[in-house]
Amino acid sequence: MPLLWAAKKGQEAIVKLLLEKAADVDFRDDTYSRTPLSWAAENGYEAVVKLLLKSDVNIDNKDTSYGRTPLSYAAEMGHVAVVKLLLEKASYVNFKSGYGLTPLSYAVMNGREEVAKLLLKEAVDLDSKSIAGLAPLSCAAQYGHEAVVELLLAKDGVDPNSKDKDGQMPLSWAAAYGHKAAVELLLLKDSVDLDSKDNNGRTPLWWAGRRGHSDIVKLLFGKCHDITLLRGYLIADLPLVCTERVEHYYKSMGWSLFHENIVINTFNNPHVHVLRL
Repeated sequence: MPLLWAAKKGQEAIVKLLLEKAADVDFRDDTYSRTPLSWAAENGYEAVVKLLLKSDVNIDNKDTSYGRTPLSYAAEMGHVAVVKLLLEKASYVNFKSGYGLTPLSYAVMNGREEVAKLLLKEAVDLDSKSIAGLAPLSCAAQYGHEAVVELLLAKDGVDPNSKDKDGQMPLSWAAAYGHKAAVELLLLKDSVDLDSKDNNGRTPLWWAGRRGHSDIVKLLFGKCHDITLLRGYLIADLPLVCTERVEHYYKSMGWSLFHENIVINTFNNPHVHVLRL
């Protein structure tokens, strides 16, 4: 359909002409079942979006492929002006895609700080979870978007210990992927459960060690109460107080200490782990 093509390509003059000829504004393409507004919003064509919004368009028309609205696409791509237009027309901010992700989730997982600010002014569900159980804070922490993590933590009602279906919380995700700045922000929250275990009994400290993020291990180690880590996942160069705790724990478990160094690599960890004692 001509209107669909023109909107997708940002052809403002053609869109205007077609709308004057009463073209169907909610026509869907055959491939993704998406409307002209959906394509224009994703591609950031502000002028085209304005034209479409002046017509009798269904602003929250979901495609049938991914279950996403125009606002969802605009939020993901960081098109601030388009998001503003859609919000002014009262686009529903908590519609979930087929993956269970809201516009806020798409914005924060892609580090769209300005869009997140706009959405947080609306009645968004701060702890809306995806089908995998990920809340927006976990999405942001997983990808290490520091500014967005800070935005979310500043909002009342955000649960820093929100767990997904695997039992992992935001701190677990940030630690596992080596996002030190995000970890530091999460640690500022007194309510964060540093020793929280996922469904497999793994703590944020365990994940940091397993992935070889020694800087995060150092951050977490002195703060955690539970250091009952699986052997094989500790990192070199821990502070003296930490090494003393590990030595005590190893001895209490009846595990051997090898002279001046402990080489811990019993689970075929790809990282070289040497703990100096």
